[in-house]
Formats: sequence, C-alpha cells, structure tokens
Amino acid sequence: MEQLRKRSQLLHEEVTQGLTRLTSSCADKSRSVDKLVKEHQNKQRSDEDVLRTLSQQEIQYKQRANEIRNEESQEVELLKSKMEQLDLLKEQASSVTPELKGLREKYESEKENLQQFKAVLQEKEKANSYRVAELTKGVQFYKERLGLDFQRVGDNRLRVVFTQIDPDQPNKEFWFSVHVNENDIYQIEDCVPAVGGVSKMLDELNTSNNFSSFVQAMRRKFKERL
Repeated sequence: MEQLRKRSQLLHEEVTQGLTRLTSSCADKSRSVDKLVKEHQNKQRSDEDVLRTLSQQEIQYKQRANEIRNEESQEVELLKSKMEQLDLLKEQASSVTPELKGLREKYESEKENLQQFKAVLQEKEKANSYRVAELTKGVQFYKERLGLDFQRVGDNRLRVVFTQIDPDQPNKEFWFSVHVNENDIYQIEDCVPAVGGVSKMLDELNTSNNFSSFVQAMRRKFKERL
C-alpha cells in the first residue's frame, strides 16, 4: 500500500512537472506567436503605409500626366495658330511686294526731283542775294547827294530810306521795303508814308528792271505828299 502511494505521488510529481513544462512551453510558444503576430501586424501596417503612399504618388503622377497632355495640346494649338498667321503674312507679303516696289520707285523719283528743286532754289537764292548786293552797291552814291540810304532787312530784302525831302524837317525819313521773290519779281512790302500808284510803278519796274528809275519815282511820290 505504501508502495502504491509512493508510485502515485511520483506519478503526480511527474505529471505536475510535465504540466509545468508544457505550460512553460505553451507560454513561450504563445509569446512567440504573439511576437510573430505583432511583427506581422507592424509589417502589414508598414505595407499599408507604403501602399497608400504609392497610391497617392500614382494619383499625383496621373494628374501630372494629364496636365502635361493638356499643356502639349495647348502648345500644339498655339503652334497651329502661329503657322496659320505665318502663312497669312506670307500671302500678304507676296501681294504687297509689287506695291512696295512701286512706292520705292516713286520715292526715288520724288527724291531726285526734290534735289533738283533744291539746286534750282539755291541758284535763285544766290542770284537774288547777288542782285540785292549789286543794287546796294550801285546806288550807294545817292546816299550823300540825295539823302538816300539802303538798309538790308532780313534775307533778300532792302529798305530804301529817304531824307532831305521835307524842307521843314530835313532828317525826317520816308522809306519803303522792296523784296525780290522766288520768281524774280519785285514786291513792295512796306511804304511809310503810303503813296498812290505803286502797283503801276512795280509793273514798270518788273518790265524794265530799272531800279534806279523806280527809286527816283518813289522819291517824287514822297515829295508830292508834302
């Protein structure tokens, strides 16, 4: 009986030890399993984050691809518009070229005519200047004897001043201004005091070209006003 009790106790201890080992082994395996599960969950969350990031990047890439396609489409349309404008300008240029050529020829012709006109005008101006200078020189001797003075006024203008006309006022001035225009025609611009018959006298001057006689006639006209 005692032997049976010892065997039973020994068996109980073996069972208890086996259960302890089994419990410890199960606990270790449970911890290992929990660790694996946790690692798997972490890896799954990491994979989900990567997948989410990749998904977001994919969406962004698709959006950017659409933007690039739209930009390319706009650039193509703009290029087509520029090509159409260029073709239109080429057509306009081809039609304008003959007209432009005609305008250039007309410009050159007008330019040549203008140069010729300037040359003629310069010759006339020289002739007028020489004529006025000669008139001034030719009648210089009248100044002292008749109280006659000639004054240059501006370009190609001559003022003829008389004194010794009014016995009461010998120094009183009577004068007129004469001008030779671009057509070599004498013109009277001022006359102080005014006298009559000047138009007829100018006609005779432009016909005879005798300026000395015209000056003497004007002196007589001034004396007649006294």
